[in-house]
Amino acid sequence: MVYMVKIIIWSDFACPYCYIGEARLKKAIDELGVKDNVQVDYRAFELNPGASKEAAMPMPELIAKRYQVSLDVAKQQI
Repeated sequence: MVYMVKIIIWSDFACPYCYIGEARLKKAIDELGVKDNVQVDYRAFELNPGASKEAAMPMPELIAKRYQVSLDVAKQQI
């Protein structure tokens, strides 16, 4: 019996953690060899509707400030 798994992802394309999660999911699907049995559907979700459309600061600094981590930690996470 062949199973089909449907995964629905709600993400904000501007969120670095959403990107990391998507990349890890794709890697896991590839490594498990289940690409033909998985359907991934994407849905848009705006995490911060009040965010400026222009970058106020470089991404590492933004991550460090937003999540209260050091600049080095933010760079490693990115």
